[in-house]
Amino acid sequence: MPPNRSSRATRVRPLRLAGTALAIALAACAGGPAPAPLAGGAPPAGGGVARPPVTPLLLLPAGAIVALERCTVVVPADGRDVDTLVVDGLLREALRQSPFFDVAAGAERAPAPAVRVVPQVDAAARSLTLTAATEASAPLPLCAVGFADRPLAAAIDDAALLARERLGERPAEPPAPVAQIYSASEPCVRALEEAQRDESRGLPDAGRERIDRALRSDPGCALALLARGHAQLDAQDLAGAERTATQTLALLDGRLSPTTRHRLARLLLLARAGGQAARAERDRAARTDEQLLALGDVARRERPFDPHAELTRGLALTYLGRFADAADTLRALRARWPDVPQIGYHLCFAELGVGDARAALDAIEREQRRLPSSRTLLPHALALYHAGLHDDLAELLERTEARTPSDSPLRHEALRMRAAHAILAGDADAAATRLLEDLEWLRARPSQLGLRADELVEAGESLCELGFTEALARRLPAFAELPELAATARLALTYLQGLCDVERGGDVLAVAVATLEQADATARAARLRGVAAQRHGDIAVAARELATALRLSDEPITRARFAQLLRQLGRTDEARALLAETRERLLALDLRRPLRHPLLAPGRALAWLAATAARDP
Repeated sequence: MPPNRSSRATRVRPLRLAGTALAIALAACAGGPAPAPLAGGAPPAGGGVARPPVTPLLLLPAGAIVALERCTVVVPADGRDVDTLVVDGLLREALRQSPFFDVAAGAERAPAPAVRVVPQVDAAARSLTLTAATEASAPLPLCAVGFADRPLAAAIDDAALLARERLGERPAEPPAPVAQIYSASEPCVRALEEAQRDESRGLPDAGRERIDRALRSDPGCALALLARGHAQLDAQDLAGAERTATQTLALLDGRLSPTTRHRLARLLLLARAGGQAARAERDRAARTDEQLLALGDVARRERPFDPHAELTRGLALTYLGRFADAADTLRALRARWPDVPQIGYHLCFAELGVGDARAALDAIEREQRRLPSSRTLLPHALALYHAGLHDDLAELLERTEARTPSDSPLRHEALRMRAAHAILAGDADAAATRLLEDLEWLRARPSQLGLRADELVEAGESLCELGFTEALARRLPAFAELPELAATARLALTYLQGLCDVERGGDVLAVAVATLEQADATARAARLRGVAAQRHGDIAVAARELATALRLSDEPITRARFAQLLRQLGRTDEARALLAETRERLLALDLRRPLRHPLLAPGRALAWLAATAARDP
């Protein structure tokens, strides 16, 4: 939490904090003036007497891309060095207050800028010079400022304002001091710049450690709090990310640049919508995503040349399912920001949404080195599947499993996907091998079983559907012997044992059904009774029981089996409609819902085969 606990702002009640933050987000997210005409001079950063007009050296048009190069330093003999990483960070944030230019730096570089601004520090003279370099002219000196008798940040404020004016901007109001909108603590700035570098190299854990170090140096650094919020969002700590964004917007408004304010507002809405979707509050999540789109629209009007407005719009459009608009927005943004992996990640889903699997594959494969495999596996696998590259998909899944530490849940997901892919390819033996390996993974981790009881059930049901009931039955006793097994896992084992007995020709165990119903697992009890009735040829009874199971727990494999029973009862139209709906649900792409794609789980793969095999010609 930011400092100043004794201040009046920290005594505001939490509900009011959230409202204040959202009001700030939507009403002042852009926070900067509209592009101003070219003439005259702005007041100095600290206010006071107006400065005399500055003569432009280049008349760049509004929206021109100004690329900030890395700072170099002339090191004197006495070793009085200057930290160029600090200069890079402070100068970038000072320049990005401009609503007139699009400032490119670091990971947000631009392939073809209109001009490059090259900073150099003379450590002996304690001076900073900025030079403009273009393709069409010799280097032009923009300014030279000293910091022998004042902080480096103050000199950077002057240099950034002079550079903007020399390049043709007429600032309408004085910029905020960069020590305020970033930090007056050089250790804080350095740690956060290193964190951003780690993030761009695909090292998020190292980045989080540096973010913590930055906040220890300056607990009120808004940019460091923003970085912490994004780390929480990536770790699916949605409540933490929303809390960080809300408190930073409410308590540190005086330390926010226009772009930082907008990014915090975006973080707040992304975390809030994600939390609402996780709680199955679909309508509320959709309204929050509409607010996210409104946030981007406001920012685009107020700061038309800040790419963060387009990023906000692209994310909102993707989550709203407006994939054609999202793809157009994100394609253009990727051309501007080729090194920002978040864009390629979401563009992959947008391209899948419009049905261009090859474009989706291109988008996600660019990000393989910059994002952890736990994030890229799902979109990469979907893109390969829909592009028809099944050998490449099998290689990806096998490689992911082999390279993933044995305790990682990603290994479990890779095994499930390999089983599903084998089912879709018609290879029952390979699918069973992967499913049995996954059962062993679950058995070796009793703490995971309580959280993954449904997946245990799905693996067991899939083995039975594939004809490997005996292999499942042989492994169930080892699960039952595990100490301190969670209640959900014990109920899953009760159901699977009953299913094995029924599949092997026995009657439904009354004890198993009673146990499930007593524990409110009535959907599984009905499923068990339905399978038993079907085995004994009681189709009407089986259909009635599976209809009950569907009302209580709408599983794709149950839908497929129920449709089969409807056909046997002569209710062909109902069966056809149910299977069509099943196919549609399995392929639906809604990023605010858990995806049900047949590639992601063996039960869904079986349901897909049943639904497509029964399709009328």
